[in-house]
Amino acid sequence: MKKLIPYFVVITLISCKKEVVEVSPQPYIEFIDIFPKEVKQNSDEILITIKYRDGDGDLGDNNPDVKNVFLKDLRNSLYYSFRLKQLAPDDAGIAITGKININMGSTIMVSNADQEYANFGLFVIDRAGNASNIVVTDSIIVKK
Repeated sequence: MKKLIPYFVVITLISCKKEVVEVSPQPYIEFIDIFPKEVKQNSDEILITIKYRDGDGDLGDNNPDVKNVFLKDLRNSLYYSFRLKQLAPDDAGIAITGKININMGSTIMVSNADQEYANFGLFVIDRAGNASNIVVTDSIIVKK
């Protein structure tokens, strides 16, 4: 029996694998919600919530002139840009995750109908210039 113990130890060590999670310096986002689901044009503000993950923590910027959140109105392909404040200190080199609320303000009607559906594409860019994946929001109803 004592002769078998070293074999069990070796088999146990071989079977134990440490799970390695890849952490990318490229930001990754997920769409969570868009609210409200029905808005009046030029009046009601629209709030989009996303989840983010950034492997090196360089998402956001303290410079108020830097735009790093980009939103595309998929009805007419117009782009809007916003600033996301810096989420971790410079050169922190840490992975960060969380949720962000983006207030895109109000929107307009692009057709002559009484109401229309609208959805938006969204991506972020970190301080190193890495662009995230693109997410598309659920549709909302825009009314006159």
